[in-house]
Amino acid sequence: MKYTKMYQALQKVLDRDEQIDYAMSSKTAGLIELWDLMYKGRAPWVGCNIDDAGIPAAVAGEVARLTTLEMESRVEGSERAEFIDAYYQKVLGDLRVQTEYAFAKGGMVFKPYVSGHGIVVEYIQADSCFPLEYGSNGVTRWAFLEQFRRGSDIYSRFEIHTLRDDMLSIQNRVFVSRTEGMLGTEIPVGSVEKWAGLMKEVRFTGVKKIPVGYFRVPLGNNEDSNSPLGVSVYARAVKRIREA
Repeated sequence: MKYTKMYQALQKVLDRDEQIDYAMSSKTAGLIELWDLMYKGRAPWVGCNIDDAGIPAAVAGEVARLTTLEMESRVEGSERAEFIDAYYQKVLGDLRVQTEYAFAKGGMVFKPYVSGHGIVVEYIQADSCFPLEYGSNGVTRWAFLEQFRRGSDIYSRFEIHTLRDDMLSIQNRVFVSRTEGMLGTEIPVGSVEKWAGLMKEVRFTGVKKIPVGYFRVPLGNNEDSNSPLGVSVYARAVKRIREA
């Protein structure tokens, strides 16, 4: 998936219905894509005569190891706290790996929801989430992308969370394409078996904050200082990593 192309495709879809002052610039989108490729060992400068040294993955992994090495945390105080802590401990068990992804790509969204098995937390990496609008209380509109391939068809689902005047709207928009990096044709969400149980839109009142947690790497963005998003832990060493 090309992050920048998907972001541009999403903008075209949304611009048909309304004008949006997008929270993320195309420059920041390009940086997220670069950090992701570096982490995967597929940086633009890697080719037939240049091997990947594995530095980005090593840096992100070591920072994540040091961050979570002696971490202990729990929820206490009541029977409800004990119930929540059981699921919370499962998240802590995943934290070492998930923070590595977050450190590599600049951030991560933690999206909890209730399933038939209790509370589940979905980890959405930076190259699968798109901040659309930003206010004094943080990001007020997110788009989360899920994709899968079936044969030659690529199915994409955008789950769009919008918070306005204490009203939370969650929309599902599904597309099918045969070209990588393109959304293609919009189809009903119920026409895809995997997503058949989802509604096109649901709304909730009395909501003060979009019910997700966003972890951003606490470093300044010297490439785009107006961006509300985090940066990779190796963002300031891209040139040195390329030289290596």
